[in-house]
Amino acid sequence: MKDLDERLVELINQNSSVTLEMQDVADELDLAEKLGMDSMSFVQLIIALESEFGIEFPEDKLLIDYIKRYGNLKECIISQLM
Repeated sequence: MKDLDERLVELINQNSSVTLEMQDVADELDLAEKLGMDSMSFVQLIIALESEFGIEFPEDKLLIDYIKRYGNLKECIISQLM
């Protein structure tokens, strides 16, 4: 089974026009800046993440300033899985 980072990077790459490499993954990574993701890309990513992990992002976490950070996305998924 793939670990969380691998699954998350795979979904990010499916919803971005630029490929994120595993060696570039860091909690402080800004997906909007690094990958050029826009608001529509983030909406598609959130839908894909919710479907993949069977979770629902809390409304207060759906702010672009929050979800654009890789570590915040990962933290939100982990908190929903517990």
